[in-house]
This record gives sequence, C-alpha cells and structure tokens, in this order.
Amino acid sequence: MPETREIVINTGPVIALVAALGDPSMPRTLIGDEDLHPHLRARMAQRGVTLAEMQEVMNHGWRASDSAPGTFGKVWVFTYQAEWEGRFYPEKEATVYYKMIGAETILLTVRARYGEGFPREASDED
Repeated sequence: MPETREIVINTGPVIALVAALGDPSMPRTLIGDEDLHPHLRARMAQRGVTLAEMQEVMNHGWRASDSAPGTFGKVWVFTYQAEWEGRFYPEKEATVYYKMIGAETILLTVRARYGEGFPREASDED
C-alpha cells in the first residue's frame, strides 16, 4: 500500500481541502466549529444534524435539486435506526446548503428529514 500523507490548504477560516498525496480522488472538506455561524448552529440543533454528518454530506453527497440560484446544496441519506422526537426512524436525509465565494465555501443552513425509502443518487464528488 502506498504511503499517504495529508496536506491541508485553507480556503476559509477553517474549511479546508485535504488530499492524500498521490491520490487526487481523495479530496475532502473539513468543517470546523469556527465555520458554524449562530443561525447554522441553531438549525443543526433544531433539526438533529451533527458536525460529523455535515462533513459526510459535503464529502459524499450528491447535488440537491432544490437549491436556490447562486446557492449549492448536497444531500446524503444515513442509516439512522433511532428515535427522533419520540418516533423511531430507520433513515435520516440531510441536506447542506452553501455558497461559493471564490475558493471559499460559506455554509448557509442544513435541513433534515426522518423516515425511510429516501431516494439515493450516486455520489457526486467534486
């Protein structure tokens, strides 16, 4: 197995692109606490979405078809198998909406739906 090292290139306050050297198929978005403005933190808490889940959506999700003009979105469906607000749900669908200003990713909000049988699309790695 080839040796891999990570390099971090800051594109915003903390959002960074990490790539394994020698493997361009490995770019990943890292989201830090500093990237979460008060509105986004409130929506995360209200909708039950964690920072780790947001990273998963940004790294593996497909394009959201309902994004407003000038805004981007990514969607990912998670196996949930847990209760949310007193009901059991097998799946959670999370959508992260963001804008690109130059090379900087600005996170806007997150949406979550709980249920089962959500449509899944192929991962759209950018």
